[in-house]
Amino acid sequence: MTRVAEQLGLDPQVLQGYGRRAHTRTDHLALAAKYLGWKTRSACRGPRSRPRPAATGRRRRP
Repeated sequence: MTRVAEQLGLDPQVLQGYGRRAHTRTDHLALAAKYLGWKTRSACRGPRSRPRPAATGRRRRP
């Protein structure tokens, strides 16, 4: 947050508590993404695509 504070011309202590709430960063990232016109991962999937299974840490053999 120090870098962000410097870019905004603020004392880094002002932003010290940023992100303490569990969803603060996620909410702010979503707002920025919407403003910038970024698509979410789920929005990029076609109507017929299926969700991928959770990663198990093992790789498939070719």
